[in-house]
Amino acid sequence: MGNASLPISLHGVGVQYDMRLSRKRRLRGTLIGKYKNAEAKKFWALRNIDLDVKHGESLAVIGNNGAGKSTLLQTLAGIITPDEGEIEVRGRISTLLNLGAGFEDDLDAEENILLAGEYLGIPHTTIRRKLNEIIGFADIGKFAHMPARTYSSGMRARLGFSVATAVDPDVLLLDEVMATGDAAFAEKSRARVLELMDRARAIVRSEEHTSELQSQSTISYAVFCLKKK
Repeated sequence: MGNASLPISLHGVGVQYDMRLSRKRRLRGTLIGKYKNAEAKKFWALRNIDLDVKHGESLAVIGNNGAGKSTLLQTLAGIITPDEGEIEVRGRISTLLNLGAGFEDDLDAEENILLAGEYLGIPHTTIRRKLNEIIGFADIGKFAHMPARTYSSGMRARLGFSVATAVDPDVLLLDEVMATGDAAFAEKSRARVLELMDRARAIVRSEEHTSELQSQSTISYAVFCLKKK
């Protein structure tokens, strides 16, 4: 493996998706006799990715929709296991990916925060100590005591953002989410992200265009480009 001092190190990483795993595609393929060749049913979302992010470095992953940006960030976050190659991400990871997607519908805000904290590897005492701060930042009012199934998508995203940014990370992963919710919360969330970016050991974020980087922060980025397969 690579240098143990690197926060992020990838060597020959590849992620392959199987098109047959979609129920709609399976049904359609059965009806029309498509995908007779097993290999034709698979495609590489990422292939032969070699990447080292040094301590204190900020990396921007640039590419059009479908290029594999989200797949790469989810792989770094440990959500996706690569099919080939080696990957190491060292330290506490904070991920701003699919905000609020993992909340349990029958649990209220406090219960979901504790559950999310466990998933993110935040010590129980730390996340419990920050409960009021997290709920206050999310600004969900009386809904904090109601089950998550009553939340709007914006409320889920705000609560998810608040949990993900509650502690300082060693590695910060951003998937085109520098703004969340209405204008007031968008400004508040942007300020918090910039604070985290100043303190993280390594940052990886995705954007479609490099112009987005200059418009949203003064941080200097190395650029890693992905092309759609």
